[in-house]
Amino acid sequence: MARVKQFILRHPIWVFVVLGVLILSTSARWREPQAKALEGMTWEPVKNGPFRVTIVESGAVDSTRKIKISSELATPATLLFIVAEGEMVKKGDLLVQFADEAIMEKISNQRVSLDNSQREVTNAVKDLAIKREEVALADKQAEYDLLFAASDLKKYIEGDYPMQDLTLKSKKALAAEEMKRAEEKQRLTRNLQAKGYATETQVRAEEFTVHQKQLQVQQFDMELLVLQKYDLPKQKQRFEALLEHKRINEKSVKRNSEASLASYAAIVDRRQATMDEHQRVLIKYLEQKEKTTIRAPQDGLVIYSLNSSARVAVLLEKGVEVKPGQDLMELPDMSQMMVEIKIHESRVRQVRPGMQAVVRIESLPDRQFRAFVKKIAPLPDTNSRYYEPDLKVYNAEVWITKDADNLLPEDLKPGVSAHAEVLVAQLSSPRTVPIQCVVSRRGQSRCYVKRNGTASWIKVEVGLSNETTIEIKGGLHDGDEVALAPPVDQPEDAAADDARE
Repeated sequence: MARVKQFILRHPIWVFVVLGVLILSTSARWREPQAKALEGMTWEPVKNGPFRVTIVESGAVDSTRKIKISSELATPATLLFIVAEGEMVKKGDLLVQFADEAIMEKISNQRVSLDNSQREVTNAVKDLAIKREEVALADKQAEYDLLFAASDLKKYIEGDYPMQDLTLKSKKALAAEEMKRAEEKQRLTRNLQAKGYATETQVRAEEFTVHQKQLQVQQFDMELLVLQKYDLPKQKQRFEALLEHKRINEKSVKRNSEASLASYAAIVDRRQATMDEHQRVLIKYLEQKEKTTIRAPQDGLVIYSLNSSARVAVLLEKGVEVKPGQDLMELPDMSQMMVEIKIHESRVRQVRPGMQAVVRIESLPDRQFRAFVKKIAPLPDTNSRYYEPDLKVYNAEVWITKDADNLLPEDLKPGVSAHAEVLVAQLSSPRTVPIQCVVSRRGQSRCYVKRNGTASWIKVEVGLSNETTIEIKGGLHDGDEVALAPPVDQPEDAAADDARE
C-alpha cells in the first residue's frame, strides 16, 4: 500500500488517465445493453386531442318504479285466483282473489254485536237524561229545605217568640187588673158586712176571687219565665240545628247528585266505547273483505316474489294458503327503465346526478340507448361489503331517456344484463397516454419515457382517466414516448431522475 501511495503522489497525471479510461469503458458497456433493451420495448407517443372521460360499469335492466304486492290480510287465507307470472296487466286488472267466507262470517257477527251495543248506548243515554231530571229535583228540594229552615229560624226569633212573649205579658196585665178589682170589691164587701149589708159567704166568695186572680198573675209570671229562660234558647237552638242540618243535607244531596250523574255518564261512556270498538272492528273486517281482492295499481309485468332465504320463486297457485304479510309479486312499470350499476369508491366522486350516459344491452349488441344518471346512493352497498369487506361500491341508477327515437323493445324483460357508460368529462386537447403506462414508484406516478434517444423514469401529474387512457397534466412534453410495458426490474437512480426533471 505504501508503494501505491508513493506512485500516486509521484505520477498523478497517469492516475487520472487510467481512471478516465476505466470510466469510459464501463459507460460503453452499460449503454450497449440499454440501447438493445430500448429496441425491444414497445413505445407509444404522447398524444394531444379530444379526450372522452367515461366510467363503464355493468349492471342489470330494471324498472324505475316497482310496486310490491303483498297479502294485507290479518289471518292466513286461501288463494282462489292469481294472475299468471309474466303477464302484462293494466291498471285495475284483477291480480289476486282470496277466499272470504271466514271474514264474511266475522262481519255478520260483528254487525249483530254493533246493533246490540247501539241499543245499550241509547238506553244508557235515556237513563242519564232521567237521572239528570231526578237529581235536579232533589237538588232543588234540598235548596228549598235549606231556605225554609232559615226562614223558620228568622220567623221564630222575629215573630213567634215576640208574639208569645207579648201574649203572656198581656194576659198577666189583664190578670193583675182583675186582681186589683177583686181586691177592691173584697174591701167594699167587708165594709158592707160591717154595716150588716153583706154576709160572711159573700165575703169569702170575694176572698176566693182575689186569691184566684193572684194565682193567675203568678201563673203568667212563671210562663214568661219559662218562655224567656227555657223555650227561647231551646227553640232557637232547635231551629239553628235544623238549619245546619238542611245546609249539610243540601251539600250531601248535590254531592250524591254529582256522583250519581258521573256514574250514569260513565256507563254511557263505557257503552259508547264498546260501541266504538265494535264499529272499529267492523270497519277493520270490511277493510279486510276489500283486501281479499287485489287489483293492479298500475300497468306492469307480473313477476312472482322470491323466497328471501332460498332466492327461489314462491309456489303460488289456486288452493295455496298465504300467510299474513307474505309477498306475492312485484309489478314493475315497463314504461320507464333503468340500469342499476355499482361505482367503485375511487371514482364515485366523479359521477353526479344529471350526467349523460349510454346504455348497451347485451341481448341487443347492435343498439345503444341514451340515458342519464338519476341517483347515487349516499352510503356504500352493504350487500357487497358482506361478501367482500374491503370492497366499497355505491349503487347508482342510470335512467334510460324516454324519447320517440330511444324506445326499448316492448318484449324487453327486467333483469337482462347491460352496461352503462357515464360521460364524466369531454376534454378538448389534453396530453394523454395509455393508462398502463403510468405506474406508482416510490409513492409517485411515473412513466418510463424515451426522450432524445435515452430512457428514464419521469414523475408525472395525472388527471382524469377512462378504461384505457389517462390525462397527463404535467411531466411529459410533445414528442415524448412512453413505454407501454414499463420495465419492472429496471434499476432506478431516483436522485438522477429527479435531477433530470
